[in-house]
Amino acid sequence: MPNRSAGKKYISNLKDFLPEHGEVRLFNITDKQFDDTVLLVGSKSHQEKIVGAKELVII
Repeated sequence: MPNRSAGKKYISNLKDFLPEHGEVRLFNITDKQFDDTVLLVGSKSHQEKIVGAKELVII
């Protein structure tokens, strides 16, 4: 989102399409915070083993 007000509008739109069962979780973070994220995984999933380290996969 370019700014917080755009984010609030997006959240408002999401509320209109919430699933009847289940939930939607939304995290608001900055670009810098996203760049600093770390993903820790015990082992690769079946899909990750098939795809490998490719950044773009066309199905």
